Amino acid sequence: MDIGTGLTVLGTAKIVEKILGPTAGYVGDGLKSLTEKGVENLRRIFRNAEARLGDSINKPGGIPPRILKEILNAGQFCNDELTAEYLGGVLASSRSPSGVDDRGITFLALTSQLSSCQIRFHYICYTFWHERYSRNWLRSSWGDELDSMTIALQYDFLWQNMGNYDPPMTEAFWMHAVTGLARLGLIENLVEGLELDFNNFAGAKGWILPVGTKFIIKPTTFGGEYYIWGTGNGMLNPWSYGRLPKDLPGTNLIQLKGEPKLLSSK
Repeated sequence: MDIGTGLTVLGTAKIVEKILGPTAGYVGDGLKSLTEKGVENLRRIFRNAEARLGDSINKPGGIPPRILKEILNAGQFCNDELTAEYLGGVLASSRSPSGVDDRGITFLALTSQLSSCQIRFHYICYTFWHERYSRNWLRSSWGDELDSMTIALQYDFLWQNMGNYDPPMTEAFWMHAVTGLARLGLIENLVEGLELDFNNFAGAKGWILPVGTKFIIKPTTFGGEYYIWGTGNGMLNPWSYGRLPKDLPGTNLIQLKGEPKLLSSK
């Protein structure tokens, strides 16, 4: 299979070549074994990347070969829409003028480790934090600001925003999402246990918990960085995390229903 034919497998050849840059030269016979479903999944990821890049796709640039390798390996088996958005976001974020910025490897590995449930949980929480604190959030050295973003997640909010699963999503799904994200440093899970444990924890801080609270969590800088990369905005200067525009591309994939309760003793 020649390069041109390989690029066509992934989408419109000209667009795919613009995304990949010189790395397009690595596309070839390795795509022969892709199934029809695998091709469909990869094309969706490249369409997502194109949408995130916007007009910047016409500027010189490319991605490292390692990024392409991981996208091809993970992407062909990705049939979850939001996970595909994250993969497309990391692909777009990995495009740089020099084509050697491979930080996206970290976030592709994360995406491969996370279940679709965990990715959705990460997305809805950080979308709330972004919408609320888009001009003033997740600055790495200011722990007090992260503390002020602590939220109580209630049953109704989780039920309305975590999507439809078969079998129906239960608290076991939510616990899986929270503990998994906390283990990887993508959120901080502040308390677990019975209702009494939640009330004792909140009472010590002067918080009044809303009825139906299931989790008390706060963001982490790493979790915010993953959100920025997963939504296709990793090309932003990291120091811009504290003053991000509210209407970033990719941050409106899910319209939140309701919102968590902010908790702060200040």
